Order: sequence, then structure tokens, then C-alpha cells
Amino acid sequence: EVHYADGVVDEMLPIALGAGAHQVRTGPAVYCLTDLRPAAIHSLVLRNRMETARFCVTAITLNEGEALTLEPAITGLPAPVSVTTPERGQPGIQPVDGGFAIQSGVLRMDLQTAGGVRLRGLQNRCTGDVPMRVDPGPLFELGKGEKLLTSEQVTVGEPAVETNGRSTTLRVPVDGRPGGVPVAGELFIEVGESDDILMDLRLTVTGETPVTPVVNFPTIRGLQLGGVEDTWYLWGRKGGIVGQRPTNQRQAYGGEYPIQVADVFSPQAPGGLALLTYDLRDIYRHWELAKDETGVSWKMAYWPYEHQPSGEIETAPTALRAHSGDWREALAIYKSWAHSWYRPQVARKPWFQGIFYYQQTWAWGELRDRKAGEWRMAEAVNRYRDYFGCLDYLHIFDFGESPTYGRVGDYNHYDELGGLDAMRAAIAQAKDMGVPVGLYIEGYLCDERGIWGRENVSKYNIRRADGTPLLWAAGSTEHMMCPASQGWRKHLAETYARVAGELAPSGMYIDQYGFIDLGKVCNSREHGHPVPWPPIRGEKDTTQAIRAALPPEIANITEETPNDVNSQHQDGALGYSVTFSDGSLMPHRVDLFRFLFPDFKVFQLVQYNAFTQGAWHLLKYPFFNGEATWVHADVAGGYCEDAHQFLKKAFSILNSNEDAFCSNDVEPLVSTLQPTVFANRFSGEHKTVWTLFNAEFRTFRGDVLRVPHAAGTKYEDAFSGEQILPRVEGDTATLPITLGPKGVGAIIAQR
Repeated sequence: EVHYADGVVDEMLPIALGAGAHQVRTGPAVYCLTDLRPAAIHSLVLRNRMETARFCVTAITLNEGEALTLEPAITGLPAPVSVTTPERGQPGIQPVDGGFAIQSGVLRMDLQTAGGVRLRGLQNRCTGDVPMRVDPGPLFELGKGEKLLTSEQVTVGEPAVETNGRSTTLRVPVDGRPGGVPVAGELFIEVGESDDILMDLRLTVTGETPVTPVVNFPTIRGLQLGGVEDTWYLWGRKGGIVGQRPTNQRQAYGGEYPIQVADVFSPQAPGGLALLTYDLRDIYRHWELAKDETGVSWKMAYWPYEHQPSGEIETAPTALRAHSGDWREALAIYKSWAHSWYRPQVARKPWFQGIFYYQQTWAWGELRDRKAGEWRMAEAVNRYRDYFGCLDYLHIFDFGESPTYGRVGDYNHYDELGGLDAMRAAIAQAKDMGVPVGLYIEGYLCDERGIWGRENVSKYNIRRADGTPLLWAAGSTEHMMCPASQGWRKHLAETYARVAGELAPSGMYIDQYGFIDLGKVCNSREHGHPVPWPPIRGEKDTTQAIRAALPPEIANITEETPNDVNSQHQDGALGYSVTFSDGSLMPHRVDLFRFLFPDFKVFQLVQYNAFTQGAWHLLKYPFFNGEATWVHADVAGGYCEDAHQFLKKAFSILNSNEDAFCSNDVEPLVSTLQPTVFANRFSGEHKTVWTLFNAEFRTFRGDVLRVPHAAGTKYEDAFSGEQILPRVEGDTATLPITLGPKGVGAIIAQR
């Protein structure tokens, strides 16, 4: 803490000079405070919030001259780019110099088709005087094994242009067989129906033997708007990135990349270029981005699996869309398309939307006195309520665990926990106290010791490439089951329906679902799917079956937020976007999925460790996103007092402003007056809440938001409870705030 003579106190995390970063290092180190206020310093106070570490200050020096240490750069956000109406060209497709000029109205593609398919250029009418350039090169790649052909190397047939109403389509026959890749088909490019240049690569396997083809489509390299430094990108990976720093990203469509949009833009340009896919079939593919000295490059790599002769190779309709504005407009384009088809399988539940504190607990632990054989549900509920001031949801992790039959698979050995009637009564008791109760069931694991597992795990488990079963761990009796196998899907759906009827919970959890990761690829030829088969469609179909088997009033939840298509079949999910965000690229750790699908409930799981020794900073980000928080720590010793008080206050703010945080009128990363202070907006019928995050390592004090103002609106600092006095100019209010280093806050506007 820097205490100034004028009474102002700033908190700062010093810079470790040896690392050139804000951090505390083990052992001797030199630390620096720089860029202080131009005011007399009264005193310095060193605060140690760790119980197992001590600091010994051996010397202090003061530089009154020019600063020698600069603050490490923090990724901020540029001011929003206004949406304008660009001059439009006439949509159409015209032959030019061995290829075609393809015009959407705002984007022109120069495509070579003579001697191969080559993207020669892109011209964007939305970027105004700021030129957009792209490196000439292939538009796709086809391969088999080690053999990979670029689209410049494939054999091209006679192109044809067809017109149907407003739509004009270019058809380009392509053939990889002369180059040694037994794949052929057509590239379709369509304009006229929208501002898209819509591309569709329709391929089949040729020959008489099965083939595992490689398809990368599209491949676009070296995009720049102005210069490389001025070129920013939106990347729709888990959480989301809006940045300009060099990076290499590769995420699979699913829990890693849950949406279907990417974008390049520039703060100096009035527009950008979006990449979108329009996939409703759950086609597994990796989204790839690279930002380097050449600009931004995109690639879509489709999952290679075995195809039979004449088999269709699935690719998604893919669009390049020039747009006015910045990354926000690209998100809006995607959101408009997504909500044209997005339909939850069952209606969303207001009670479920209003959960912000999700507590995990154990039937084999605190919920039951084993010696007395009695449930202690009321005691547990009151303990959490007394500690945090509320308890929104109680999740029982191990209700189905059996020392005899295993942790997973059967979920009916109630006698080992006092019997079915006693468990049902305990759950009913919590619900009567106003606390919804959730139950855990594994989506993948089944124990071979279980009644069902003894006869079935070997039929429906995931098989590795060598044919051996995939186990939870070496030597484990728990098998990973294939979500695409009909037998396992039927067992799960029936189990969820039975348990729901027997115990009447409020919610039911599907563990491991939502990640849709490559650790769950199945190579069995007995399940009716191709090999190797990724889990994306199996998870969707099984989640859909579980949702259909449950009463509509019971919520179903997976362990991770899945992709857009799959999320229709569940009410919510735990989320790991906060945990796995790269703070150097996205210091705000925003969760874009939460804002694109605001009625899909997310419970952020930020860490499994206790929130002690000051290690609780990740708890701030679920609040910043207006999301719920999953915790499992015991109130006795699981939280340092700072973490305890923060969560208690955060839960209170979220619950008392439920109408705003559960609204569909929400917006991520709204414009602020300080690039490294971020804000999200949540608007209810009579109030708006802005959550705030200070990415700096020092106190921020000053004007932060300029917002529309109506007479009679009152503004409040949600954490301090103090009224904020705005500076009103006409119909605009400028709002000040004080935020600690890496601190969160909230402003409430009450109309």
C-alpha cells in the first residue's frame, strides 16, 4: 500500500525486476514500484496475505529522477468501431484471367481455377481506406496418410456458373486422384443471398478400398488490415479471445471451441472479416489460428476417420463475411444465425437460472453420520447458509457409490447408505428448506464389478487403436464407455429416469460430458460407428436421450459447456473457461458463450484446491461474467477470510439482482473509458448492472463508464453500497469507480 500525504491510498503489486513481471518470487529479489502518483508519499505498508510465507525487507531505495522501470504491458481493448454502411458492389461471379471474380457486394474474392484452385486475393469494401491483404495460396488441402495435396495441386475440371434467382453459384470439379489422393468432388461458392461468400466443399472417397482422408478447409494465410500490429482477432475458443498478440491456437469444435465464428479487425479500420461455419450436424474439426509477422492465418482441420468407397466426406458450409464495425459485429452475425435454429429441448427453468452458489458435498462424508446411521441434511444446509448467507444448490457427488459394486454404473445400492426411503427423505428435507438438490451420475465410467457392468462393459466400452479397453486409470475396474454405443446410451437414459423417480432430485449431473475431447475417441467396430470416432455426436445423442427420459422440471447438467448444437439438450453445465484462459491474451477471462446463449446456465469451476493462502483470485471472474460458482471446499478451513467475504458479498449481489443477471439482454466487454478496465452489462426490466474488472496491478480510481442516462436513475457501487454521483451531460452519465489491483466491482443503475 502506498499512503500519500493527501490521504489517498493505492494498492500495488510490485514488479520483480529479475522477471520483469508483477510477481512474488521465492528467495532474495529486488522489487520495484513505478508510475506513482505525482504526490508526496507519507508511508509504505507491505501486506502479506499468505500464512506460510514471510517477507524480510533489507533495503529500500528511492529514484526521484526519470523512471528506469516501465510497467509491463497489459492487453487492453481498443474503443469500439462504429457500424457504418459501406458502398456496395453488385453481387455476382465473373470469369477473369484463369479464374473468377466472386463478389458478395461487400467482399470480392479473386479465385484461380486454371491449373489448380488458388486464392489470389480478397478485397473488403467495409475497411474503407485501410487495405486488407491476404497471402495468395491454396484454399484447401486433401490428403491420405503422409500424402497431402494443396488445392493448387489438385486436378480441376471445367468450372460452371449457375444462377438461381438472387443466388449465383460457381461449381469447380476437383480431383485428388492424379496426385495420389483418392478423393474427388466439387467446390461450390455461392453469393447473392446474403453478404456471405459461402463455400461448400463436397467430396467423396474414390476407389474400392476404405480410406482415411485428410481434409483442411479453408486454409487462409497472412490476413492483414493495415499492418500486422494493427490486425486484431476474435477467437471463439473456450472463454474467448479478443487480442492482437502473436499466438498459435488449435481447438476442437466442442468444449474447446464451442461456437462457430472467428474474426479479424482493426481499430483503425471501419470493418473486418469474419469466418463462420453453418454446421448443424456436429462435424468434428479443429479450428486453427496463427498470428505472427505475416498476419493472421486460419485453418479448419476435419477429423480423419475411415470412409468406405463412395463415402461422403463431411465438411461444413463455410462463409467469409465482410462487415462494418469490429469483433462485436462478427459475434452479432453469428448470434443471429445461431438463434434462428437454437431451440432448447425443454423449456428453461427460472429457479435454475437463479442459482449462483453451487455447493458440492458427499453422502459418504458430511451428509450422514455413519455410526448413528442418520442423515444430517439440515445441519449441512444450515452450515453453508450461515457461512455464505445463502445456499442456492446442493450437489451430492457420491449418492450412488458402493464399496462392493463400485463408484459408478449401477446407482441403486441404497442399502449401503441407510436405504432408499432415508435418502429420499433427506433430499426432500433440503428441498423443503428451499435448497434444490442435484445428483451425480457418470456419463462415461462404468465399473466392471457392478451388476450391469459385469455383463456389459466389454460390449460397450471405448476401445483404443490396439483394441484394448480404455480404463479410467491403469489397473482400474472403471471402464470408459462409448457414448455412441446404443447399449450404454439406453442404460444411462433408463438409469437417469429410474433415479429421478426414486429420489426426486432437482437436478441431475452427467460427469465428463461437454469436453468432447480426443481422450474419448473410440476404435471399436462393434458399436455401429466409423473408426476412429470422436465423441461429439455420441454425447449429443446420449444427452438428448437423458433429457427425454427426465421429467422436464429436473435440470440436466454436464461437466463442461459443450458446443452450441449440443447445448440445446441440457439446461446448463459446469465451466472451465476461467481456469483454462490465458491471462496474458485475455486478462478479463470473459466467457463469450454465456453472453451468446444467456439462458444456458454456467457454473464456473475455477479450482479444486482450497481457497487459502491468498490463492482465490480466480473466484473473481465468475462474478465478472455474471455466472454461478461451483465450490466443494469445506467451510472449516477451506477459505481464507478474504475469499470468504468476497464470495459472501458476490453471492449477495448476484442473488439480489437476479432479474438483471438472468436477463437475455446482456453484453460482453462493453466500452469503458480505461482500456485495461473491462465491463460487462446485464439489463433487467428496471435496473442495469455493469460488472467491472481492473486488469492493472494497481488501484484504479476515476471515470470508468459513459452510459445512457434517464432522469431519476440512481447509481450505486454494489460492493460498498455507496451511491455514485454521476456527471450528467444531457442523456449521458459518466460514472466513476475505485477498483483494487486485479479487482472486480459492480455498478447498479436503478431506474
